[in-house]
Amino acid sequence: MEKSLKAPQFQILLTLAHRPVHGYGIRHEVLDRTDGTVNLWPGMLYRTLNGLEEASLIEECPAPDDAPTDARERVYYRLTDEGRSALATEVARMESYVATARAREVTPDHA
Repeated sequence: MEKSLKAPQFQILLTLAHRPVHGYGIRHEVLDRTDGTVNLWPGMLYRTLNGLEEASLIEECPAPDDAPTDARERVYYRLTDEGRSALATEVARMESYVATARAREVTPDHA
């Protein structure tokens, strides 16, 4: 059985599923998507990015063509094939949890 992803890891991989994003962009997209319930503080964000990179789930990449061109040098990240597979595995795991909760009538629509 594969090890499940921690919430910050999952949120970062989910953010990178469609396009390369820099660290600050990842942080803000996760905040927006989760209505502020998941806040990847800079220390946690960059430790998690480093761990995901060491695990070969993400990699640094060139900035996209439409990236802002300002004075800041940003590091962009993208999913690797292993990262996309890990994300898909985690989504399947979560879907099975939700299916079990629905079968036991413990979801909000049964409250």
